[in-house]
Amino acid sequence: MDEQEQADELAAAKQKAKNAGVTSGGDNNDSAKSSPKQNKIKEGTGKLLKQFWLDIPASFGFTILFIDLFYLLWKILPDWFGKPGHEWVQAEIAKTSPEEAKKVGDKISLVENLGCCCVNIPGCFVLLLLIVIIYAMLHPVEFGWMALTGG
Repeated sequence: MDEQEQADELAAAKQKAKNAGVTSGGDNNDSAKSSPKQNKIKEGTGKLLKQFWLDIPASFGFTILFIDLFYLLWKILPDWFGKPGHEWVQAEIAKTSPEEAKKVGDKISLVENLGCCCVNIPGCFVLLLLIVIIYAMLHPVEFGWMALTGG
């Protein structure tokens, strides 16, 4: 085999690897079906979701709204938003072994879904408490009467 044939084989292998579209973010089971542009979009939205999780303490929980919006958009537009949990998988793992990255991403996804529920349930109670306080401020007589009579 001469040098030209080796160079052609190497170029073909590089093009094949480039067309495989392996990206960071761990959501590689769809990379063969998705275009490189969609993979970049998924990678970007995954980084955004990761940053939302990291910013929860600094934003006093306000970024939970954006995380919930991400989950909704992921269900509506799965080509643009990667599966939640896969954004935590390191790019090196995703490139070297996509199957392992998918397994790890699925495990993290379970924890992330539980975390989302654990944060949203107390948020619902706080929202309900705020509604009761606002009602009591707007209608003090009716609220006092309901509190005294039990209904």
